[in-house]
Amino acid sequence: METCVICSKKLNVFNIRVGLQLKSGEQICNSCANKLDRTTLQNFNNLERNDLVHTLTKTQKECCICKAPLTIFNTGINNRLKTGEHICLNCMKKLDGETLCNLKNLTVDSVRSNYANQEQRYSVSSLNNVPKKNVVVEYQRTCNQCGKVWHVLEEREKYLEREKKFNNCNMCASAFSTAGGNTNSWGTWTQTQRNEHALESEMNRLKQCPNCMSSDYTETRIEYEK
Repeated sequence: METCVICSKKLNVFNIRVGLQLKSGEQICNSCANKLDRTTLQNFNNLERNDLVHTLTKTQKECCICKAPLTIFNTGINNRLKTGEHICLNCMKKLDGETLCNLKNLTVDSVRSNYANQEQRYSVSSLNNVPKKNVVVEYQRTCNQCGKVWHVLEEREKYLEREKKFNNCNMCASAFSTAGGNTNSWGTWTQTQRNEHALESEMNRLKQCPNCMSSDYTETRIEYEK
């Protein structure tokens, strides 16, 4: 099975970008194609593999917040501000939902201000909620229908909730971009929908009895040493 020439992800009928292949015949997935500029996309079929690598390296920039190098793997078409600057995914995860959905209308100064406020809030929160060393927190859930007992790590549920919030913001941004006529955003919109379905399914699975699939349960929060 062929793989994407950029990220090496296995290609299939659902994720391959039709009509794009290098001179050597290598192809690309939708996610990576959506992160290429228009000029590279137009000339893609005439490029060699080395030409593509050179193009990606030459167009590399820095995140306007943390100054980390931007690559095709840590940025995207929806990470651009009003003035053209880009933000890396790590910094995007520290912005609130309203800011994420309005990135294309914001300047660097306004985004940096929001970022600083979020950093301060997280710092205060982390000081007030210092995690106990060598302690695992989990939920013990008991099905009220069949009596089955199962356990779910608290950190796992929190991780899924954070990822779902971040994905929702990406979905909002790509929807606006697609509605505005940016056809390259369609692949991003499709992928965020798939991510939403996967995250929702996993969250529901953790809250369903593994025996009878009922969501009627009682739970107890338990802490224990590793």
